[in-house]
Amino acid sequence: QALINGGVAVIAILIKNISDATVYLGDATVTTANGFPIAANETMILEMDLVTYDNLYLIHGGSGNKAVRVAYFLQA
Repeated sequence: QALINGGVAVIAILIKNISDATVYLGDATVTTANGFPIAANETMILEMDLVTYDNLYLIHGGSGNKAVRVAYFLQA
């Protein structure tokens, strides 16, 4: 069962950057200039409600792909 915050279900999203580079978190317009940085080997936890939840995007400043792990949990 999700945590109800003012009648709205809340989820926790865990993002673990397992790459060797900083990645940047944001919406569909994310860039290295406007994104929230997540350093190499850093973990971030976000709380989001299921009403305003939107897609999350991650990019990095180099070429090729970088690995991150994403998990979400319904808060109890």
